[in-house]
Amino acid sequence: MPVAKAQMEKLAKEKGGTMIRKLFGAFIGAVLSAMLFRAIDDAVEYIKKKKEKGNAK
Repeated sequence: MPVAKAQMEKLAKEKGGTMIRKLFGAFIGAVLSAMLFRAIDDAVEYIKKKKEKGNAK
């Protein structure tokens, strides 16, 4: 098992796999957090509009 792990690490270093993986992970994290913030923002706006409609009646 240690031999296989060493070969995997060697391949990752040769191809810059660790750097690409970090950048890809950061990109996915940024996209997910942006989507989450957008969803929360939309929910807040929806609740505000519902309250305004309720008060208007």
